[in-house]
Amino acid sequence: MRNPIVSVVIPTHNCLAFLPHCLAGIGANDDINIVVVVDRSNDGSREWLAQAAKQDPRIRPFSVEFGNAGAARNFGVRQCESELIAFLDADDIWLPRKLFRQVEFHLRNPDIVLSFTNYRHRTLSGELRSSILEYLPNFHSFIPNQATFADFERIEQPLPAIYAANVIGTSTVLLNREQFLLADGFDERLAVAEDWDLWLRLAGQGPFAYSPKIMSHYLLRPDSTSRHWPNRLKGLREVVSRFEETVAAQSPRVVHHAKARLMVAEAEAARAQQKLLSAWALHAKALCGCPEKRILKSFLHDGLCLMRGDQIIRTAK
Repeated sequence: MRNPIVSVVIPTHNCLAFLPHCLAGIGANDDINIVVVVDRSNDGSREWLAQAAKQDPRIRPFSVEFGNAGAARNFGVRQCESELIAFLDADDIWLPRKLFRQVEFHLRNPDIVLSFTNYRHRTLSGELRSSILEYLPNFHSFIPNQATFADFERIEQPLPAIYAANVIGTSTVLLNREQFLLADGFDERLAVAEDWDLWLRLAGQGPFAYSPKIMSHYLLRPDSTSRHWPNRLKGLREVVSRFEETVAAQSPRVVHHAKARLMVAEAEAARAQQKLLSAWALHAKALCGCPEKRILKSFLHDGLCLMRGDQIIRTAK
């Protein structure tokens, strides 16, 4: 099969329940490759994909034993020769024309290293929650003098904004394959936050672009990696530390904001462990560097639970 201009890389680990819907959301565009990397799955994904590939020649399934999403994505990219690479997780969904709109923008703006879009959180029951730009509303304040082109807005210096608030969902990303390879891809040593680390490294290579329009749905799953607090905090702390000196030279304010967001993650981990006083204190500190309504609500919620002597503290809405 000839090499089209874009390839979609999908890592999957025991996601057969979601995979058919994920693939259907890509659409009927014939000018793409779909590289599906099955990583340590025992749910029948390999067999199902083998049959799906017979019906859809765009699908190229591979089987690996990494046990690491970053490694699976790196492997997938190495199987592609397309100029552009799109990432899509097997349990996420693209909305109609998402890929087409992004590819069209990149073709008109070949200097763009990476583009991403807004996305909405979705529960297993199908309930739609907030979008990422609603969840992290201060993101726009770190983007000076942005230029708008139809669906997308350029970010000429993306490093400070992405360090302050990682609003980039991996399943929304379209990037230049050559730049990805120059950056050495995802850091496979990071179990969590390997995506944030890569975006920050790519941010030093040229301009980004983003669309405030919701073009994807991100599935919230109780067993997702982000729920594994020790690994999550270790990864977040590592990434904050790696780029702190570089970002501080441009904007100390951004570093304070990023560290406040790290405190929010630490507060949520403390809450999950029923450490109510620690959760309340960490949310209080986070408010000083990141005065957002959501953090204030969590701080007040934690305090109320402490006053009532609650033994179980639930996540504030």
